[in-house]
Order: sequence, then C-alpha cells, then structure tokens
Amino acid sequence: MAVGDYLPTERQLSQSFAVAHTTVRRALARLQADGLIRPEPRKGYRVLGMANDPLRGCPVAYIRSDSREPAAWDEHHARLMSTLQDAADRKGWPLAAMGESAIQSVNVRTRLAASHAWAAILDSNDPAALSSVKDAGLPLVMVDSWVEGSGVDSVLQDGHHGGMLASRYLAEAGCRRIAWFGRADCNVHVFDRFGGFCAGLLSKSMPTESSLVFQTSDDVLSAARKILSGAGRPDGIAALWNTHISPLAQAAAECGLVIGKDLQLVGWTPSEMYASRYAPMFHGIAPPPAITWDLRAMADAAMAILLERRANPGLPELRVRVPVRLRIKE
Repeated sequence: MAVGDYLPTERQLSQSFAVAHTTVRRALARLQADGLIRPEPRKGYRVLGMANDPLRGCPVAYIRSDSREPAAWDEHHARLMSTLQDAADRKGWPLAAMGESAIQSVNVRTRLAASHAWAAILDSNDPAALSSVKDAGLPLVMVDSWVEGSGVDSVLQDGHHGGMLASRYLAEAGCRRIAWFGRADCNVHVFDRFGGFCAGLLSKSMPTESSLVFQTSDDVLSAARKILSGAGRPDGIAALWNTHISPLAQAAAECGLVIGKDLQLVGWTPSEMYASRYAPMFHGIAPPPAITWDLRAMADAAMAILLERRANPGLPELRVRVPVRLRIKE
C-alpha cells in the first residue's frame, strides 16, 4: 500500500484474511509499534513513511514552488538543492526534485507514491502547497521557511539574531540615522529580521524611527534612489535581502555616496554565495559587512530532523534555527 493511504477496516481485514478480529487488532498493534501505521480518528489506520526504507533506495523528495525546471532555478535555490543533494549523498540516500507542477496537481500523493519517497523536504511557505504535501503522510520538514500553526518541522536562518547583529553593528559604527530597507510582504523572514533589527537598536538605547522604515518588493531601485536622495537620508542601512543589496549599491553610486564612508550598509547572503554573488555587487570595492549563514548547516539539519521524525513520529513540532554571523571584509 502507498504511503498516505488508509488500511481497510478491521472488519474488511478480518474477512479478507479469514481471521478473527482479535488477530487483526494484534497485527495492527504490531504495525503501529513498528512505526508503519498510525491511527487517525474517524479515518482508520494510515500508512506512514517508515514503510519506505531509505536503505533500500527510497528517496527524499525535495519540492519547491517554482514552475520552472530545477535547472532554471535562481542561484540561491539551485545551491540549496545541490547542498541538500550532497547531504543526502553523505547518508547514501537519493534525492528526487519536484517543481511547482507536482505541488499544484491533485495527484501529488500519486507522484510521491510513485517515487517511493520515504520523506519530503518542502521549500515553500504557500499554504496550499503545504497542505498538499502534508496530506501525503510522509515525514516532512520545511526548509528556509515556516508557517505558523502548520504543525510541520522547519529549518530556517536565525533571522532575529541576524537583524540584531546588523543594527548593533551600525550603531557601534557611529550611525545615528539607521534605516531598515526590507520586503513589504508578510512572512516569517520579514518578522524575524525586522524584530531583531528593532531589538538591536533597543539594546543600544536607540529608537526605531518609523520614518526610517522602508519596505518594498517592487521597483527596488527606485525605492533605493528615493531613500538616498535628500537631506534626511540615513547614514546606515540594514538591507537583509539579496534582492535589495545591488539596487542600494547602484543608487549610492548614482548619488555620489561611498559605501563604508558616506553610508554604512549591512547585507545578507548565504556564506556559500558570498564570493560568487554578494561581493561582485560592489564592482571591485570592498564589500560591506554581511549577515551570513551556511546552506550546508540547513541541509544537514533537515536530514537529521527527517530521521528523528521517522523514528519518533509523535514528537512535537520542531523549529530549528541555523546560526548566523556578521562577516566583515578584512
């Protein structure tokens, strides 16, 4: 039977195998003790991911909300998938990547069953995607995201600590008009990083000024130009998003501002992308400090959680934070 399916009723099993009801109940109790099935109220017994054995070649499914093929994903997610593949390889597990089409399809359970996946990694905070994958009944962990109240394990960067490190650095660098330049959408990363940013200022006895909080997701360059023009411009900015760093660097150059002298800036990037993506944004000048974190740490933590969830499906929801640090170019 496929993972996620429900067993026939006790009556049906008794009739099919011509055994007594007590025998069926003992068999179900044994399967439950072995972690192969789980009773669900008013539904019956459900087949769990333990029924698929990673030691027999059953893969971990990596599922991302992107309609493109994995080869066309942006560098961040391509590297994350590659890092997850490496983490799976170290354990001798195959990894099966699935795009948005698998999530949107009503046959997502069929796709997962056909691959004999024993666990799933979801790289999306879309509630519909989460519901579809969760319904498959596999051990599941979300990476780089979290949905409140989902009851699903997650691994993501420690955005709160990153925000604190950024605002504290700017305050200690002598900045007195410290701005937040972030995304306008509401997700766990926005809440974590902005909350940490405010906490860092508070620890330095500096208020968070509403006039210095800038949020945008569209036309980031125009927003950056507006922030840096005029007499009341900030002297320090926390831009804790990959999409906001390059526009700020371009706008600063257009305004004749030297980053590190006229304007202090703190960015955000995975450590594996510091040299390939972050530093080149500044076109030969020394890159400003960045909050960095390791993709490998995220991948290894995700694999460890899946193993723990497989062995102990009744554990409460786990939420693991990947450590961050402030990297200053020497």
